[in-house]
Amino acid sequence: MMIDPEIYDDLPPEMKRALENARKWDELAAAEPERAGLALVDPSKLAGIEPPDREWLIEDWLPVGTVTSLYAPGGTGKSLVAQQAATSIATGGLFFGVATTRAPVLVIAAEDDGDELHRRQKAINTYSGVKWHDLSSLRWAGRFGEDNIVAISDGTIVTPTELYAEIREAAKKMGARLVVLDNIAQVFAGNENVRNEVTQFVNLLGRLARDINGAVLLIGHTGKGESAREWSGSTAWDAAVRSRWILERPQDDEDGPAADTRILRRAKANYAATGDEIALEWHAGCFRVHGLAARGLVATIEASNRERDAESAFMAELDELRKAGKSVSDSTNAANYLGKVMPGRGACKGFRRREIEQAVDRLFAAGRIRAGGAVCRRADRKWRIGIAKTEWIEDAERSCATVRHGAEQGAPGCATVPEKCATVPNTVARLNPYGEREKEACATVPEKGAPRCATAFANPLENKDEKVRHGAPHSVPISKDIDGRATDGPALPDEGDDGSAQVATLLASGSSLGAIARRTGVSVPTVDGWRQGDEIDPAHRATMATMLSERRAGGVQ
Repeated sequence: MMIDPEIYDDLPPEMKRALENARKWDELAAAEPERAGLALVDPSKLAGIEPPDREWLIEDWLPVGTVTSLYAPGGTGKSLVAQQAATSIATGGLFFGVATTRAPVLVIAAEDDGDELHRRQKAINTYSGVKWHDLSSLRWAGRFGEDNIVAISDGTIVTPTELYAEIREAAKKMGARLVVLDNIAQVFAGNENVRNEVTQFVNLLGRLARDINGAVLLIGHTGKGESAREWSGSTAWDAAVRSRWILERPQDDEDGPAADTRILRRAKANYAATGDEIALEWHAGCFRVHGLAARGLVATIEASNRERDAESAFMAELDELRKAGKSVSDSTNAANYLGKVMPGRGACKGFRRREIEQAVDRLFAAGRIRAGGAVCRRADRKWRIGIAKTEWIEDAERSCATVRHGAEQGAPGCATVPEKCATVPNTVARLNPYGEREKEACATVPEKGAPRCATAFANPLENKDEKVRHGAPHSVPISKDIDGRATDGPALPDEGDDGSAQVATLLASGSSLGAIARRTGVSVPTVDGWRQGDEIDPAHRATMATMLSERRAGGVQ
């Protein structure tokens, strides 16, 4: 909508805000793909089709595809609980004894700075046994004192802000499946008592949850006073979410206030039982499961921590073995079977063989390692095969070109072209239609990539006129010998009646005596004599002159 600037300046502030919101909605709609209308489903067509299982980031507590809220009075520790939940999901650990789905997490902390989040995370790591390098899937933004509004209302329409778009983009870029927003008072610039505005805001966050195929955990304060609700504001804060947690202090007992204990309660759960509770106690900067009754749960947590430590130890020792030029196998019959090599070695000291084997099973299941991968080079430049980190394989696929039939396909077993020349397997010779004639040229490549590097021929059935020269990453035209067959080395000059310049050119290029003999028809001893300064036999001069004449007549250079 276009409005004359002079008219716009005279409009009341409320009208200006309404127009600005309408403009933002238009931009948002233009950025989204055009919708084809209602996607109607005929349920009669679903007969015999099993519905997908419900997904949880925290089993029975944090469902995927919707918004979950966490409410507590000020100073109770809701931000700490949220950060502990984020840590558990980012590392795949237990959340106060409850199973989680491992996934990247983004935390937007509007009431804390980065230093506070750092201190809090250190305490969480100490309790849970998490190492800093285990947190590669966790990101946070400490935004205390900044403008943290993600949605604004003009009294009727709730509009997302630029910060909302930035959060959405960051979450999608890192693959986050959980976004934590702490808290409502900081991120929502609307009336918390108006049902329509609250519903629009929660729906906006619900759209974010669907966009990332994950969930949003929204932190808020409870109401004040004895008759206050478990949330502050409209009943829509309860109605619009599908799961709601409450963190509260237990009632005082005869020994006085339980200052360091909390109850985490599932007050609303559309997809699970309502009312489940976890008793917590604050200790050394974080919450842990409370009381002697939770000994079994604590043991479960400790067991989970040891499993994670075993996984980290195995991954660290894989790196050390690779540096030493060694590998391990998942085959129990192999001399380098992981169960024989790893126990008692380096980071794996203190773990039993069965613990390491179980850790490897979990790492395979999580896709973090693969069997039969290229681990490191042996002394003969061939690959040492064994258990490899997935990241090694993916890095190699991105950075190392591989020649298969003259084409780059990035598969092991073919001649590789890294920065320096590699070794061309003798199988390359069998790809050449001229057989033994080129076998010598397809054997070993010098260590440094120079003109002396051997050649791997293109697929002869597709293109006989291209080759890949190791040490030079691009295909270059190849020369031909007298009968038009492909050969290696530079194109030969035309000048000279006896062809002696051709021998000189080939010698200068570093071609082997055998290769020169094949190209010119001159015997190896004669070429060797020429290399040492002797005269070429007159009969061979005549042969070379004839070849040169035929080459010119056939248009072959």
